[in-house]
Amino acid sequence: MIRPDSSGVTSSFTESFERLSAEQVRRLINSVYGIVAAEDPVRLPTERDDTYRATTRLGDSYVIKIAHPGDQPRVIEMQTAALLHASRRDPLLPLERVIPSADGEQLPRVVVPDGQRRIVRVTTFLSGRALRSVQPSPNQLRQCGRVLARMANALSDFHHDAADRHLAYDLQNFHELDVMRPLADSPAVGRVFDWYGSTFVPAAGDLPTQVVHGDFSVDNILVDPASNDFVQGVLDWGDVMHSWRAADLASGLASQVAVDGDPWEGPRHMIAGYREVCVMTDSESELIRGLVSMRITQRLLMALHLSEAMPHNAEYLSRNIGWSAAQLSNLVGV
Repeated sequence: MIRPDSSGVTSSFTESFERLSAEQVRRLINSVYGIVAAEDPVRLPTERDDTYRATTRLGDSYVIKIAHPGDQPRVIEMQTAALLHASRRDPLLPLERVIPSADGEQLPRVVVPDGQRRIVRVTTFLSGRALRSVQPSPNQLRQCGRVLARMANALSDFHHDAADRHLAYDLQNFHELDVMRPLADSPAVGRVFDWYGSTFVPAAGDLPTQVVHGDFSVDNILVDPASNDFVQGVLDWGDVMHSWRAADLASGLASQVAVDGDPWEGPRHMIAGYREVCVMTDSESELIRGLVSMRITQRLLMALHLSEAMPHNAEYLSRNIGWSAAQLSNLVGV
């Protein structure tokens, strides 16, 4: 097995830090934001930071994200700027709203009990069920595709120097995952890497690029199956980056690949909705299915690696391993 960080790909994910307790977060938001929580905030599962939900006595709910001490301030500023930009360009997008501190700062720095300085971001809490928990209809999947396309359009003119960063979850760095292939021991993974080298790499130069959200997954999409506005929220701007636009679409499609039967049934409907709002180039149309196979492979290998490298969070990190392996086998026919 690959030892933690031996690949050089995921070292930033595995840096340990002292997590904040609910009581510490409660005091923090009171002193920095003037938010008085009715009870201790509730921790939300994440890969590498402290994220909590706090609710006031009036029923207002907020998400408090205290960044990993190793996160770069410039990157956090870029992520927040992208969220604000998308909200301005398309005010009807179902996005969180950034709450300033009592001093008017969007990203205040605080000193936590272990002496480290960490960046805090508070946003409004969006209600809804995770897309993972429902079986969406074809029309609802088309709505998901339209929202993803609107986000792509809203970010098409967003520029920030920190967006040109190296990110393990950027499909532009797919080749770096080759060192993790032994973790999966899967013919399907081998087939994806073969296609990547023989077909994708020679054609990738024709794919348009821009800043993208990067993680339109079933855990980051909030929905209401009973509402005409099926998509109620898009969460998690931690993977914002400058990448292939089609890689962003692939992040959404990868969650809809079936583990049996027609693997492309769900993605087909999401693509139809996406095309209603955003014109796909010929190269994007030709390569999108392969990009989805790359995304699922990436999700599988990263989960295997990180769950070993971070045993304290292995239950959360490994939750998609079996599902991803079954999806990939069905998609590539192995």
